[in-house]
Amino acid sequence: MRLRKASAEGRNRLVSTIAAVLLLEVGCAVAFCQLAFFPITLSGADIRFHSFLFFAPFAAAALYLSLSVYLGCAALLGGLLCLRIQFLPMDFYELLFSNPMGSIMTTCLFALVIWLVLNGTKRLLKDRAQSGVGNLAFAGALFVTSLVLMVIWVVYLGAVFAAYGYGNMLSLLTGPLWSGSFWAQVVFDWLVWLVAATLSSALIRRFASEEIEPPLRTVFHRWLFLVVVGAFLLTTSVSFLFSSVQALGEADDSLSSQVNYVGSVVQQRLEGQQTIEGLVDSYEDGFIDSIAIGKGQRTVSTNNKSYEQAFTDEDFVRMLREGKLQFLQDMETLGIVYFKGASVAGYDIAAFAKSERIFANRTSVLAMNTMCYLVLFAAVFALVSKLLDRVVVRGFKRTNKILSLITNGDLEQRVEERETQEFRALSDGINTTVNALEGLIDEAERRMERDLATAKAIQESALPRTFPAFPEIDAFDIYASMDAAKEVGGDFFDFFLIDERTLGFLIADVSGKGIPGALFMMAAKAEIENRMLEGIDLAQAVSGANQYLCANNDAGMFVTVWAATLDWESGKVTYVNAGHNFPLLYHADDGAWEWLKKKCGLFLGTFEVAKYRTKTLALEPGNKLVLYTDGVNEAFSASEEEYGNPRLEEFLAGHGELQPKELVEALRADVAAWAEGAEQSDDVTILVLEYKGVES
Repeated sequence: MRLRKASAEGRNRLVSTIAAVLLLEVGCAVAFCQLAFFPITLSGADIRFHSFLFFAPFAAAALYLSLSVYLGCAALLGGLLCLRIQFLPMDFYELLFSNPMGSIMTTCLFALVIWLVLNGTKRLLKDRAQSGVGNLAFAGALFVTSLVLMVIWVVYLGAVFAAYGYGNMLSLLTGPLWSGSFWAQVVFDWLVWLVAATLSSALIRRFASEEIEPPLRTVFHRWLFLVVVGAFLLTTSVSFLFSSVQALGEADDSLSSQVNYVGSVVQQRLEGQQTIEGLVDSYEDGFIDSIAIGKGQRTVSTNNKSYEQAFTDEDFVRMLREGKLQFLQDMETLGIVYFKGASVAGYDIAAFAKSERIFANRTSVLAMNTMCYLVLFAAVFALVSKLLDRVVVRGFKRTNKILSLITNGDLEQRVEERETQEFRALSDGINTTVNALEGLIDEAERRMERDLATAKAIQESALPRTFPAFPEIDAFDIYASMDAAKEVGGDFFDFFLIDERTLGFLIADVSGKGIPGALFMMAAKAEIENRMLEGIDLAQAVSGANQYLCANNDAGMFVTVWAATLDWESGKVTYVNAGHNFPLLYHADDGAWEWLKKKCGLFLGTFEVAKYRTKTLALEPGNKLVLYTDGVNEAFSASEEEYGNPRLEEFLAGHGELQPKELVEALRADVAAWAEGAEQSDDVTILVLEYKGVES
């Protein structure tokens, strides 16, 4: 749980970082381009209010950034906007942001409104944020935000205009609020914000909610896309600035040539003692908007009556005499007018050009540059992605393919990625690890073989191995064998003398194989033998062994048992079948075999309340009992055909006269021949008892 929580927190931090970076990249690009003050035209009316495209990225990032980071981004972007306007004003409205109060404070105020509205809506929605109601509420919050910011902007405009004495503040406030252009601007802003916030919200939410770590290619493509988009925005912004600076440089040269030319004419007239009045009244030029000559604070001559009052402004005259290209606010045309001037023999000469003419070709140039940059960066993205696949991803895929084979047990595989120094080091490291692993596995296998050999010796020593078993007793002959499917098995047999006239014998099959089966087999064998040696009722002995095995059986194993006692003086056999295979009884008088299929009890080790009952049968001299485990009748041939009970009957029918040892060995050989070519799937255990009787 802690790891999952830490992973989620890491993803959230990463999402916040990406949101902040995107906000800065998009915001910086917009701040350095005229998009920050992009006016739209609707039904022929120029909407002169701020379009708030500048704040569309804020609407997208407001849901993922903390308030401090959010306001920090806003302040930084406002400062960048203020800095750009100081050197490159494009529109009258931009001048409203030419000081920290108009740029930094305003962007922070607008960002705060966006953050409060959207996060307030997010908290109100809570779990319903992803529902249809949540989407409608979110869209409504964006609309309210756009409306509130527009009202704040109108108030700000009215305050600035009133402060400078331009128009009535009340009319400036109420007029736009009741105009169609104002509401068209609100709807336009809302649509832009809705698209920006919805797309970014969906993408970032999907990225943040990933439970499984994305592949390398996906992570790399995300960051590559972020870098390419940032580079594209930065490049287009720089291109915009350079185009603007170049246009201003050309305007500076053009205005300078006009001013110098007029200045030379003024000098000639003064030397010829001619009048300067009306000198440029009919002056025409395709680039400049006006050229004017002034003396003191009076306009002597101008070809555009709109600039007759220019020389009455002391600040304008002072700026004119600096001889640099500068701009002024032309309140009549609500635009930016650039000018350059010079002083000749007491006369001031100024040439004016509107910003629209200076930057007339910039839009087409920027459109062409933007398309070129778009194609270029798209090609860069595609090429870098291809290079990633070629150099990194393909190498990792091949390496992972080899590693999957190695982890599946094919230790002969080796990684041979040598294209780069890093892949060479990775390949060598993996190969060295595999070599070391092979050595460890070999050592572990040798150690395991030694341990299994020891376990097999211990298990075999626990089973009767001396034959004939009881040479001093002529009343019966008994022989048994066990062939384990693995180094150690789960089958076992046993026989022992209970008293001077009773033989105990049994055969059993444990559910497990290998070491676990062998351990359970040892416990079961010891418990059954000990209880039978107590001489108590056989059913009670088996029941007691069952209770013991149930109480100490955390592994959930069980054992089937066929246990019996033989009174060799009378030939009476008392037996209990606890879920084991039915044995076969050979009748010497007619050579027939009989299945002992009387009802049996449950296997041992699972149900403590299981009940067991004894059955009896009387053996005649020459009768034989054949006990076996399911490794005999369930042995499979190479063609996956089962040995089966019919084949067992058929075999025994032709070998009933054999002695116990001969019969056991013959049956083992027949089963082995049947299963030749197939892997032994189960232990094969056989026990044969022949009753010979007691001579009277």
